[in-house]
Amino acid sequence: MPLMFLDWFVPVYLLVSILVLVGFGACLYFLEPGLQDAHKWSNTSVQRPPMAVARNCKEEDAKVLI
Repeated sequence: MPLMFLDWFVPVYLLVSILVLVGFGACLYFLEPGLQDAHKWSNTSVQRPPMAVARNCKEEDAKVLI
């Protein structure tokens, strides 16, 4: 008899545990304003030039700390 109890209790317990954790994570995500802003793509961000386009290599090389 105890084996039959574990046959259905363990999967149900695991499923309920996962659903509770997912719900808790969703509440944190929607209630914390900073978390939503961290996932947004910003079109106004400063775009740096590619590293291969550097024209003043001698000046940049002199500023490198060894």
